[in-house]
Amino acid sequence: MHPALDYRHCERYGANVTKNAQSVLWGLLFCLCLLGGTSRAQVFSDLFAGSQVISGTNIIVLGSNTNATIEAHEPKPAGKVGGHSLWIAWQAPDNGLVTLSTAGSSFDTLLAAYISESSGSPSLTQLENVAQNDDYGGQVTSYLQCGARAGKTYYIVVDGFNGATGDVRLQLAFVSSANLQPTVVGRAGDQALRLGDPLILTIGVIPTTSRVDLQWYLNGNQISDAGEPTLVIPSLQRTNLGLYSLRFSLDDDSFFSSTIEIEVNSEGQPAVLARNKIADAALSGLTPKALQGGLSGGVVIGYHGTQIFNTTNAVVDANAPRICGVPPGAAYWFYYQAPTNGVMTIDTGNSSFSTLLAVFTYTNPLTSYTNLSLLACDNNNNGTGTNSSAVSFVTTNGGNYFIVVGGVGGARGIAHLNYSLAASPATASPVVIDQPQPLTAAANTAVALNVVADGTGPMAYQWWKNNSKIRNETNASLFFSQPSTHDSANYFVVITNAFGAITSAPANLTVLNSTLTRLDPASNTMISAFPGIRGYQYAVDCLPDLSTGSWVNVANVFPNYGGLIWVTNSTTNCNGMFMRVHTP
Repeated sequence: MHPALDYRHCERYGANVTKNAQSVLWGLLFCLCLLGGTSRAQVFSDLFAGSQVISGTNIIVLGSNTNATIEAHEPKPAGKVGGHSLWIAWQAPDNGLVTLSTAGSSFDTLLAAYISESSGSPSLTQLENVAQNDDYGGQVTSYLQCGARAGKTYYIVVDGFNGATGDVRLQLAFVSSANLQPTVVGRAGDQALRLGDPLILTIGVIPTTSRVDLQWYLNGNQISDAGEPTLVIPSLQRTNLGLYSLRFSLDDDSFFSSTIEIEVNSEGQPAVLARNKIADAALSGLTPKALQGGLSGGVVIGYHGTQIFNTTNAVVDANAPRICGVPPGAAYWFYYQAPTNGVMTIDTGNSSFSTLLAVFTYTNPLTSYTNLSLLACDNNNNGTGTNSSAVSFVTTNGGNYFIVVGGVGGARGIAHLNYSLAASPATASPVVIDQPQPLTAAANTAVALNVVADGTGPMAYQWWKNNSKIRNETNASLFFSQPSTHDSANYFVVITNAFGAITSAPANLTVLNSTLTRLDPASNTMISAFPGIRGYQYAVDCLPDLSTGSWVNVANVFPNYGGLIWVTNSTTNCNGMFMRVHTP
């Protein structure tokens, strides 16, 4: 059972009205009156500080982002690159549920909503994201739903994906509710793991006095026994790939969080993702660290590996280049930078559907599909119906390539992109790229120690606790489903392959089942750690003397990855201090 949650939920939107759009505004005013919106025209602002605060329950705002710009420190809607953002603010008339949509806009939109806890006029750096969306329902326009709190101001931005511009149509619909709706103020980002790694996703929510039911979904399907703000899957499998979201339900009202995409990268690179859009792929591709000056010697990232992803929710781009004369359908793109000269072989073996496969290079800068130059393609193994396509091409050291996987006849499913680069030297003993990190965790909070290593595969892993080998712990991650104080120890992993072995640095795991307090006289500070439930917001209060005065709220915080709330206080001006942590 999770504690009752109090949520304040908001969404961010934006739009821009052309400077000579007086006739449009009069038409908009008429439209608003018919819909029951406010009695004056609503105008988008290019600058966040100029956001007009509007109110109402059914509103349509029209405009154009063609001449809009981007400001310094402006957040990226849905984590995507925009370029022409428009802002507007909406004040909730009551507690309830608000829906935002850019359906009817003439371009590929980005949409997000923010709140601020600032007492005055907030700055861009003080915004907290509560909802965001790129594409929705197979379209390139955007859609959001979230809870709203009476009198709260929500800052809405509309932008164009990868610099897209055009006519904006922002629709807002609000329905009052007798209950205070949830607020989402943080979520995990899209990421890639290895098969068998533990998946731990947390969405931050603010507790309320009403009972809010939580339910995780994967690709629109309910996940059984997943009703907490943190979702834990002990061993990631390919059936666990796709888009995750958390549904919030309070009586008859419900809405979903923004989605989180989970893929597999066999080389342990969490930020390496295949993407539905080529512009996204360019920012999250496989770039060997050796080329970035990070490591040298035996590092062989990008020589052999597999990227696994789910194309079920892909938006079809009618402008995408054909693959062997066939439209790619629900396609995903993968950016690859070659670590050396050689011959690269790519196939889609083990995919769950009949695939199309192509490799392109391009001339800088990449501005559109017209920059692409086809190197190789295959249509389902030349049409044999094996669900596997394969191509080979010659790479140059540092060369840039885009690999696209589509579905024959619009097919969708789990795609395997297997790559192998034949080059010399292509053998190396193991190298630790990311060491396991020390961790302090609350008892019964699922956590994991991870190592990322490189070298010629296959590689074997063996974890050790203090000086004892841990039986059956032979994965790159060491997972603790319900850690206890018995698990507090130093851990390290030995990694071997046919060419050598390496031992990671030790990482200390400390498990707490009660509050920890440490006094540091040298710095006049007191450090306290309070166990909590990951994903829920807590209030931290202070009281200098129990006999006089009252508790004063000093912060509202979320537990960290280890499920702990850390509080640091100065003891310079007080000889005694009482602290408490509770749900707001």
